[in-house]
Amino acid sequence: MDVSFAEVFAAIYEEVSKFIDIVKAHAEKNNKRWIYCPCARCKNEMLWAYLTTVMEHLVSRGFMDNYVIWTHHGEHDEDRPNEKKRLAGC
Repeated sequence: MDVSFAEVFAAIYEEVSKFIDIVKAHAEKNNKRWIYCPCARCKNEMLWAYLTTVMEHLVSRGFMDNYVIWTHHGEHDEDRPNEKKRLAGC
């Protein structure tokens, strides 16, 4: 079965949209106006005022390598103890 570019793009866009929804809820809950961008180029070092910018970056550039705990987006190490073990090689 051949998968078209449109189907792949739609799947990526859908998953990034889910992430953005969580980021938005976290930002609103914590009264944050600027969002760290975890894309491959910004690497959680750049802040953006608009979620659309972060969304565009993630769709076009993908997430930074090894970004499995959303440290700036509402998740903490203790929220994912199994993932922490996996990253440590256990």
